[in-house]
Amino acid sequence: MAVMAASVAAISVESAEQSVKSSCRMVASPDGAYTVYWVDLETKPQLQPQRFIFVVETSSNGLLFSHSTLKRYTGAVWNDLSTACAVFDAPDNANVFLWLLLKRENLKVSGWSVQKVDLEKLVAETVPGLSQTNVVRSGLDQISWESKDVLKVVLIVNNQSLTLRIPAR
Repeated sequence: MAVMAASVAAISVESAEQSVKSSCRMVASPDGAYTVYWVDLETKPQLQPQRFIFVVETSSNGLLFSHSTLKRYTGAVWNDLSTACAVFDAPDNANVFLWLLLKRENLKVSGWSVQKVDLEKLVAETVPGLSQTNVVRSGLDQISWESKDVLKVVLIVNNQSLTLRIPAR
């Protein structure tokens, strides 16, 4: 009968862990049940910081939304009932990205839905001739909830103010 011997060798692994400079901002829902965070990570001095945007349910730490981008003009605004949130991510001189997080009211379906809003399309529908301009630059000027289900967005498009009212359904 052959005898097999096993030996255990100690393995030394050097850690690749590094400290990273970071900063964080947050916007809590009016009822405190949900929070939007955006965290900037400065991994290398010569690179623009990475930004992670995410929304969590406070009690369970459940993730409702996440997006990775670069450090930009980011923010969030909740409706008064904490049933809808608009999250935006926008550089200073280019296009605006906007998501609506909506709490489902149907009792058979629980949770949240996430809708990416095509602001470029809404602008083109509102001001048809604008899309024929060679360069269309838009920036976010104001964002607020007019009611529990209507988001008011004021954009600056090619140096002109444009107000959009976006139904949150």
